[in-house]
Amino acid sequence: YIYYWCRKQSDGPPLRAQALMVFANDAVDEAVKRELWELIKFELDWLASGDAISADTCDLWEETTDQSFVWNRIVMRSALLQGYNFAVSMGDSDRAAVYLAAVRNKLDDALSDHLQFNASALGSFITECPVFGGGAGCEQ
Repeated sequence: YIYYWCRKQSDGPPLRAQALMVFANDAVDEAVKRELWELIKFELDWLASGDAISADTCDLWEETTDQSFVWNRIVMRSALLQGYNFAVSMGDSDRAAVYLAAVRNKLDDALSDHLQFNASALGSFITECPVFGGGAGCEQ
């Protein structure tokens, strides 16, 4: 990677949302929980819009960009599913439906493109990039 700082880093919003949901689930004060919900919605709404899911993003080492890095896709899926449950607990069924639809439409099978069978090793392993069909960033 030849640039100074890799951008766009789409793993940040789902990770922030997950951390906030963990904290909010332990919050005793409902006012604090509602305030945290506003921050969580901001992150998950951006993610569920779909543009973030299909945009180029940095890999974990910030060396290259592509649309389908396994880490990014798994953390996005996990955050949206956790967000679905949290939205339900907050009584926001409309938002819960949006988060679940984003998973079903864009991330339902986030891992299958990243599984590679290796006959000589008698097993499978997970690849950072899709086994077939990765973008230019995966060809390096």
